[in-house]
Formats: sequence, C-alpha cells, structure tokens
Amino acid sequence: MKFFDMTKDNLIGIFDNTKYNKLSLKNSKKYKTAKPFPNIKFNNFFDNHVANQLSIKFPNYLSKKWLNYPNHNSSKNSYKKKSIHDERNFPLIYRSLFRELNSRQFLLFLETLTGINNLIPDPYFLGGGIHSAKKGGFLNIHTDFNWHHKLQLHRRINVLIYLTKNWKRKYEGCL
Repeated sequence: MKFFDMTKDNLIGIFDNTKYNKLSLKNSKKYKTAKPFPNIKFNNFFDNHVANQLSIKFPNYLSKKWLNYPNHNSSKNSYKKKSIHDERNFPLIYRSLFRELNSRQFLLFLETLTGINNLIPDPYFLGGGIHSAKKGGFLNIHTDFNWHHKLQLHRRINVLIYLTKNWKRKYEGCL
C-alpha cells in the first residue's frame, strides 16, 4: 500500500506505514541496552524509491542556500561543512520529510523505540536541518547541546539520516 505521492515530492504520511511501528517495537530493547549509551542504527530506513528521490533532490553543494558551518567539532576549513536550517530553502521533498519527522506518527515511533514519553519536535531545526561535507570535511565525536534555548526544554534525542549512496569504508567516517 502506498501512503504518499512521490510525483509531487510529497512524503506526507510516510510514517503511517505500519513497518515503522513494528520496527520500533522490535528494536526498543536493543536501543535501550546499547553501549556506551542508548543508540541504534537502521539500514534502509526508507524504501529505495524514497531514498533515491532524496538523494537525487539533495541540494547542490555550490548553491547559495548553504551556510558555512564552522565550529570546533567540524572541519577547520569551514567551506567543507555546510548546512541549511531554514526550511524555506529546503527542496520541496525535504520540506515534506522534515514535517513528517516532526509528526505525531514519527514521535510515537521514537517514544516506542526509546521509552521516552511526551516527546516534542523541534520546529526550529536548531543544530539540525540538512548538512553536507566535502572530501576532507569531518564532524568529530561530540556531545550536542542538551538545552534548547528557544523551546526552553531539554533535548532528548537526535535523529541522523545519512543518504550517501555507495559509501565505501575507505572514505572512513562510518558509524
């Protein structure tokens, strides 16, 4: 059953698919008992068609929509790591995806997976959004901020989605 219309770059309803309910139930214990802290990695989280469309529509690295992202955890050459956090500058398919990542259905997926109730999404994408790094760019292992000054709430969960097709171990940076 198809829950969304990819012809219009629309992912609305993607998390209505019961596969995500089953995935969260099946992996809750694995998440909670992971070391050195609760975490989990899912391969092929999106079906191939969705992942391919996201990859195809990923913003061009040379676009003026990107902001340089210099900080102590990323490349010293700030031009190698960039981000887009203003959803007005997202390609339509990404705007749709980020709204779904803030949806009730995805929050329920996260609550079931993590055991953390009453999660609230971050509509500001503070520290989030779309990120990209060129060859030689990096992001050190680090702890993100845990206080969201705009929402006046503690941050509890980070969700990272990697869309690099044909990733090779020799590139390093694996999870």
